[in-house]
Amino acid sequence: MRSKRTKQSIWFLVAFGLILLSLIALSSCEQEAEIPAPAEKVKIFVNSSSSADGLKSASTTDKTTEVAVGDTIWFSRDIPALMWAITESGLPANGSWKIEAVKTDIIILFNESSGYNPIGRYTTYFGDQIAHKFPEIGLYRVSFGQLSDANSQSEDFVFFIRIGGNPGKVGDGADNDYIFRMESKTVTDTSTKELRNLIYVYFKFSEGINMKPEQAYCRLTDFRKNGTEISRMIHLRKWQFSRDYYYLVIPPDNESMRRYRAIFMVSETQGFDGYADRNNYRSSWWTNYGIEFAAQ
Repeated sequence: MRSKRTKQSIWFLVAFGLILLSLIALSSCEQEAEIPAPAEKVKIFVNSSSSADGLKSASTTDKTTEVAVGDTIWFSRDIPALMWAITESGLPANGSWKIEAVKTDIIILFNESSGYNPIGRYTTYFGDQIAHKFPEIGLYRVSFGQLSDANSQSEDFVFFIRIGGNPGKVGDGADNDYIFRMESKTVTDTSTKELRNLIYVYFKFSEGINMKPEQAYCRLTDFRKNGTEISRMIHLRKWQFSRDYYYLVIPPDNESMRRYRAIFMVSETQGFDGYADRNNYRSSWWTNYGIEFAAQ
């Protein structure tokens, strides 16, 4: 009888030990499952041009450049820029891209006056590769990360892209040294929420960097629908993306024929006592009376 009881005790101890080991193993697995795997680092590449000035780490010998966090890449306007992300092991790093316009002509105007609001300031893409065409000269912030839910995205990698080039989309070409340029830009009217077109007019003074910003003026004549003409002196803004250009912004006006004449002047007395810059006459848009243009 004692032997039988001894055997039962042994089997009980063995069974208890097996159960205890199973519980320990299960607990260990649960603890391992709770520890997140370390995120693999991401590498970003772009098809940059040879003018990669300002990069912390970049090769300018070819058009494929690895970007370091915080780098600033130079691109040309309206040319699609290819960007892609891979893991350290070389596999595609699927994620979310966010491109934000940080400083452009419209954003500068919005910061100076809340009358007009930029549109399309943010762009989002999904995937490991994107091709984006930057529509405005200026500075953009690019981030890549994992999309955790519909409203939040991690920012695992952030860098910047600076878009350069001559201002405006029409006007003087290379033969006339891009002296006079202009462009229509679409914005939102903050009061009515309607879309408006602003006319940006750019001019390169012959005085260049020797000229003081407070000396840049334009005598602008507006031809009205009632047959009259209104002329006024406008103090020009210094264009922040080049040392050579100054510009003015013409807002929408229902009474205007949207036909204008401009004479760009150098003056220290608000334009009333100065002289017409000689680049006026070098522009291919110069007539006998001034630079004339229309914008609908």
